This record gives sequence, C-alpha cells and structure tokens, in this order.
Amino acid sequence: MIIENIPYITISDEYSFSITACVAMLMSFHGYDVARFNINDRFGQLIISDESFNDSFYILNQKDGSNANRNLLVARTLIESIAPELSPMIVDSNIKTLRYSYIKRNIPIIVCGMFPLVSGRVPGAIIIKGYVGEYLIINDPRGNANTYYKSYYGENVLYSVNNIEQWVGGDNIKLLRLLSNI
Repeated sequence: MIIENIPYITISDEYSFSITACVAMLMSFHGYDVARFNINDRFGQLIISDESFNDSFYILNQKDGSNANRNLLVARTLIESIAPELSPMIVDSNIKTLRYSYIKRNIPIIVCGMFPLVSGRVPGAIIIKGYVGEYLIINDPRGNANTYYKSYYGENVLYSVNNIEQWVGGDNIKLLRLLSNI
C-alpha cells in the first residue's frame, strides 16, 4: 500500500531542513502551492517573533528533551500559521500500528528521529507514505538512510520497521498528521 501523489522535495537552498521539506511535501499533497510560501523564512519568523511558539517549544522540550518533538512542534506551528484548516496534530503512536491507523486511511505522516551517518547520527524528519511487508515506504528529504546518506535520493525508499523503531524511538513515538476537509 502506498499513498500516491506526494511530491518528493529534497533538502536544498529553498528547504534547508528536512522538517521544512517534509512540511512542503505534505502541504503540496493537500493541494497547497507551497512555492508561494517561503517556508524557511516563515520558520525563522515564527521562532524569532512568536512568544507562544517559544513557550510551547520550551514546555515540549522540558517534557522529554527530544529534538524529534521539537521538530514536530516546529512543523505543526508552521502549518497552523499557513493553513490552520489542515488541523495539524502531534499524536502518540506506535510504528507497527501506523499502517492501520494512518496509511490505510490515506494519511501520510511526518516522524522525526536520529538517522544514521557513517560518523554518527543526524536529526531529521521523514514522511511515511506506505508499507510493503515489514518495510515502510518513505520520502526522506536528506536521501537514503540505509546508505548512511551516501545516496542523496530518498523518494520511495524502503526502511525496515526495525530500523525505523531504532531511529525514531520504538514503541512510543510522536508523529504529525494533517486532516483536511478540503
């Protein structure tokens, strides 16, 4: 099962972070012309100017201190500032149940974690858009984590459920989903 029509966007000058590239992919999937929004600039403006965002950011980080949660909060706040009707929500879940709760209902999701490099790990965000057996189908804006990002192309890559559990936190993860009535 794969959710079709999610454009692949890589990390580039326009999308400097994997989280902003993932936001652009999901918003495009929901019919938004993301080219007219400068997502990186908006992200910077939110961090600098919005006290409620900074307070939420602080509170969420105090809860468990994870970069993954911080990145999801950034993504949620970014989407709320552009398209609140998409109802972005951060939800607790389990990787093994994603296929039934979201993918089968045609809802792609963003998850964040620490992904492998030859020299260690790098924080990042990915889109889970499908599954085949014990593999999840991913759009990874950084490239292919299976190759330690030696391959820069990450559209429709297969990551094993076991690897995803290691990289994003196992049985209790946070994910960002959008629900649209459009």
